Amino acid sequence: MAGFTHICLVAAMCLTFFSASVASVPVVDSSTFSASVASSIKRHAHVDPRVQYMRTLAKYNIPVPEKLRKIAAPKIAASKLAEAKTDDDPLQTVSEDGDEYFIAPIGVGNPAQQLYLDFDTGSSDSWVFSTDTDVSEVNGQTIWDPRKSSTAVLLPNTTWEIFYGDFSSSSGLVYKDKLTLGSLEITNMTIESALDVSSTFSKDFKMSGLLGLAWPSIAQTTPVQDVLLDYLPQILKQPLFTVDLRHNSDKGSYNFGYIDHDLHGSQIQYIDIDNSEGFWGVQMTGYAISGQDVRYEFSTPKNVIDYFRAIPNANFSDDAYGYILPCNATPPDFIWELGDSTGERIVGRIPGNYIAYQTVNDTLGEDEPWQPSFEGQCYAGLQSLGGFSSPEGILGDIWLKAGFHVFDVANKKFGTAPKPLDSTNKKLGHYRRDKVPFYRKKKIEV
Repeated sequence: MAGFTHICLVAAMCLTFFSASVASVPVVDSSTFSASVASSIKRHAHVDPRVQYMRTLAKYNIPVPEKLRKIAAPKIAASKLAEAKTDDDPLQTVSEDGDEYFIAPIGVGNPAQQLYLDFDTGSSDSWVFSTDTDVSEVNGQTIWDPRKSSTAVLLPNTTWEIFYGDFSSSSGLVYKDKLTLGSLEITNMTIESALDVSSTFSKDFKMSGLLGLAWPSIAQTTPVQDVLLDYLPQILKQPLFTVDLRHNSDKGSYNFGYIDHDLHGSQIQYIDIDNSEGFWGVQMTGYAISGQDVRYEFSTPKNVIDYFRAIPNANFSDDAYGYILPCNATPPDFIWELGDSTGERIVGRIPGNYIAYQTVNDTLGEDEPWQPSFEGQCYAGLQSLGGFSSPEGILGDIWLKAGFHVFDVANKKFGTAPKPLDSTNKKLGHYRRDKVPFYRKKKIEV
C-alpha cells in the first residue's frame, strides 16, 4: 500500500504532554542502567500547550500557522519577563501532573560532577550548562566545571549550535570527557558546553542540559563528533533502551541495556525503523476508534478531526487554537497501527481519558479574555500538524505512556507491548507538594 504516513517517536521535549522527571538510578549490573521516573516540577505558571505545540512544529521544520505564532509569541515573551522577576522562594516550586520533560542524574567528568539532564529522543546532541555559559543565562542550574575534571579536553575549532522551537538558539564549545550513567562509563564522550542558551532552558532550574538519544546524522557539532548512540552499543549488555512511562504515577523507568519483562504483558512486537532523517521514524499504517465500526488504513493520510467527531461537543477552537473537548467527556480509545516496509504491523491503543490534557482556562493568559464557551473545556493532547510534511506525525508522551516500548539501537527496530494501564484522570490539574524532590537552588555566579 503506497503513501503511508511517516511519523517519528519522541520521548521528550517534542510533543511533551504528560511527562515526568527521574528521581533515582538503581543499577542492575555493570553493563546496564535504570532511571526511575517520578513526577516533574511545576515552575511558576502552567506550561502553555500552544507554546509546546508551536515548538513541536518548529523543531521538525513544519510550518507554524500564523495565528498560532501570534498566540504563542506573547506567551514566550511573558515567560521571559516572569523568569527575570523570579525569586528564590522554594514554596513556589510545586509538582504537577503533565509537566514537560524527563531528567536523570548523570555524571560528567573525572571525578564525576552530577548533573540532571533531559533525556531526548528527538535530538542527538548532549550539552550542558557549564562555567562557559553566560552568567545571565544561568538560573539556578547545577553547572559543569571542566577545570575540575582531570579528563576534560577542549576540542579546538569545534563548535555546536542548535535552533529551538521558540526560534532562539543555544550554542557553544565542544569537549571530550567521561560520561557516567550509573556504573556505566563512556570515556571521550562528546560533551557540548553551552556559551549561550535559549530562555526555554534557562528557566528550567532543575535541568542542566540534554542527553540526546536520536541518531548521529542530526548532530549539530562542526565538525561532526560522535554522539551517545555511537557509544551505547560498545558499553551496553544489549544495545537498546526501553521506555515505560506511567499515567499520573511516579512508577516508571528508562532502562538501558536490558528488557525487564515484568513491565509488560504479552510478547513484544517489533518493526523496522527509518532513521534516514535522524529520528526514530516508523510508518503509521492505520488507526481505528473504539466503539465504532470505522477503520482507516492509509493510502493517503487522514485528518485528526476524524477522531474528534467521535467525541460529543469536541471541536477545533480558533480562539484557543487547537482541538478542545469537555473535561468530563469519555472519549473513545484511539487504536493505532504502525508498520514497516517489510509488511510487519503492530497495534496498540491510547485510552481515551489520556486525551484531556489541560483545562482551557489554565491555558489562557491575562492578555486573552475568558469566554463562557471555555468553561469545563480541556485542551486536547492530540493535535493536528496543520498539513502534511515530513514527518507527517509525532508520537509523544501521551502515546508512550500507553505501552511498554523498546528502542533497539543495534538492529534499528522499535518494539512495543501492552501493559496494565490506569485509564483514570483522578490527578489531572492537581498540585502535589509532597512530590517535590528538592528545592530551588540559588542562582550560581561564576
